[in-house]
Amino acid sequence: MNREEAGRTDVLNSLIWWLSRPYVLFLGLAFLLTPSCTLLNALESGAEFLNIDPSARAAAMGNAQSALALGAESAWSNPAGLLGLRGRELAFMKADWPEDGTYSAAAFAAPIKDGWSGAFSYARLDYGGFEGRDENRAATGSFEAADRAFALSAAGPIGGGFGLGVTARHFSSYIAGRTASALSADAGLTARLSAPVRLGLAVRNMGGGMDYGYGTSRLPLSVSLGAAVNLLPGMALAADVKRLVYDRETTVSVGTEYMLGGAMTMRGGYAARMGGADMLGGFSGGLGVMMSGLRLDYSFTPFAGFGSSKRLTMALAF
Repeated sequence: MNREEAGRTDVLNSLIWWLSRPYVLFLGLAFLLTPSCTLLNALESGAEFLNIDPSARAAAMGNAQSALALGAESAWSNPAGLLGLRGRELAFMKADWPEDGTYSAAAFAAPIKDGWSGAFSYARLDYGGFEGRDENRAATGSFEAADRAFALSAAGPIGGGFGLGVTARHFSSYIAGRTASALSADAGLTARLSAPVRLGLAVRNMGGGMDYGYGTSRLPLSVSLGAAVNLLPGMALAADVKRLVYDRETTVSVGTEYMLGGAMTMRGGYAARMGGADMLGGFSGGLGVMMSGLRLDYSFTPFAGFGSSKRLTMALAF
């Protein structure tokens, strides 16, 4: 056995030892009992919908995707992730949402020319029914609320190991008979420093505001910076720092995925939101399965007081 093989064996032995420790059980219990700050951000209606990444892979990894976004799903996290597209890809996402809501999304991506790729994506969140009340707290009947967005994305190389991606999006929101819409744009960069290390930068939801008839609200502008490293063959670790500019909140997230036997992938993540006097965080996790170009991803994000959010992604490469 040469020195390199011995080093890899030592790393694997250390990993097995770590997984066998009692505190791994404690982390598992924390995963089941700790609320998710990512889900908390998404519970608000209106333009907060634009902060949600529908991808089950992203949710399972705590949304640490700025440097690790790949394929058609990267249109929601960092459009520069389309740069790694090798063929056409069609993805469908479905999620149960708290308070009887449902989230569905779809994306199609394909290579264009000279290393550039493009994507079309759609997402819709139905919040379910709500009971209306007047100023005296008397019931006034029920009403519904829903958000949806259509987007076009493109990405390509710009030299020096850098990739550039852009997204143009039309967003509309409906609540209790009032409708508002807005145009927004995303921009992203990726950089490969060396074979195992990647960096990502994403600026999302650039645009004006929305007017429901009683004042204009700004879109949730955010800036995300992330890094990813391949620790072992089939094992990646990613970290992100996301800043909500107008809300003055920062989210720090880490995520990992490990491929088992080339067909199954295990994922886990943690995200902590810091803003004002509070700090909220939570664990997430999920699994992925590959079968002849078909990929199925599942994630589970617990949320205290609101049940949980379970997401399923089906992606087909052809």
